[in-house]
Order: sequence, then C-alpha cells, then structure tokens
Amino acid sequence: MNDSLLDQALLECRYGVVELREGSARRAFEARLGVLERATWTLPLEPAAPEQVLRLVRAVLDLRDEIDGARRHAWTLDADASGS
Repeated sequence: MNDSLLDQALLECRYGVVELREGSARRAFEARLGVLERATWTLPLEPAAPEQVLRLVRAVLDLRDEIDGARRHAWTLDADASGS
C-alpha cells in the first residue's frame, strides 16, 4: 500500500467521522483518527521498518471499517425510528 492509498483511507475515515452524530463514539473515533494521522506524518521523518508501516496501515483500515459499521448502524436506527 503506498502513501496515496493510505491517504485515501485516512480521508475516508475523516469523512465517515463527520457523518456520525455528535457523541462519545464520534469523539473516540476522532481521537483515534488524530493519533493515526500524526503517526502517518512521522513516516517520512524517520525511516520506518516495513512492520511499522504495515501495523499503521492495518490500524487505519480497521478504523475505517469500524467507522463504516457505526455509520451503517446509525442509519439502521434512523430507519427504524422513522418507520415506527
């Protein structure tokens, strides 16, 4: 995975977090995203071992999937509430 794909995954996380309702879950996702973004900024500053880059990529992709799951769950709740 190159930097552009990592950047794209981070951008998907950022957009996904924005679409979540305000609350503790959103703040937790924002905090994790901030930590991962800062970690990616340091990659060019220090030579990173391939294992470090792989762990970072996995963490970003896991976060992206969790945010997507939270968004889908929120949409399901909204649909259920509007249908009742």
